[in-house]
Amino acid sequence: MTVYKVEALSREALEDPWEFEFDGVIYELPSAFDMRAAAALSIGNLEAGLRIMLGEAQWKTLCDSQLIFGVKQLTDMIGSYAEAIGVELGEFKASSPSSTSTATPSKRTSNGTTRNGSRASSRARKN
Repeated sequence: MTVYKVEALSREALEDPWEFEFDGVIYELPSAFDMRAAAALSIGNLEAGLRIMLGEAQWKTLCDSQLIFGVKQLTDMIGSYAEAIGVELGEFKASSPSSTSTATPSKRTSNGTTRNGSRASSRARKN
């Protein structure tokens, strides 16, 4: 029986890290996509996804920057990264706010009360 060795295959597949620059600092993202980062991105948690991919040291450097790394910049960068390493993320961006309903409200079909017209309680009627 052949055993599928994930670590060995991952080591063989590794290439140079993918780089991006922000505020004059070059950051490196791994060429293999971490499934924890993919899971965070898939639910719209861009910060957690990037933090996982960068690691703590690079994350701290990024957070210490005086410049603002905006959501648009982040989504564009992650999209380019995913494309470069051949990963299809689908719609990973945070969802936009819902639009207001334009449907016509339904007509009321009852008076909306659940009150029983009987004066006896349901417990008393059972006896």
